[in-house]
Amino acid sequence: MWKIVALQWVVGLGLSAGLLTLSPVHALSALWGSIAVALPSSLFALRLSLKSGPGSPADVAVFLVGEIFKIVATVLLLALVAKWFTQLVWWALLLAVVLTIKSYFLIFLVK
Repeated sequence: MWKIVALQWVVGLGLSAGLLTLSPVHALSALWGSIAVALPSSLFALRLSLKSGPGSPADVAVFLVGEIFKIVATVLLLALVAKWFTQLVWWALLLAVVLTIKSYFLIFLVK
């Protein structure tokens, strides 16, 4: 799980650094998009790593609630960014969100 989270941060920061060549506003928009995805994933991974002991049917419920939390937190963070970051470059934000989410597939392709 931590490999996926680390890859999300790397992809997000890499994209932001790449967009810095266009302008700082593009880079910040991409950074906020990747943070909106990677931060809830990091918190979810932390929650799963703190869980110890044998698996139980209740673990499935904890996992599903965690996934719902990730989705809700991502949407809320994106809404807050859209409201407070007035110079937002939408295509950079959405590109960062999509690439950060799709970085999961890079792990599966490597395995």
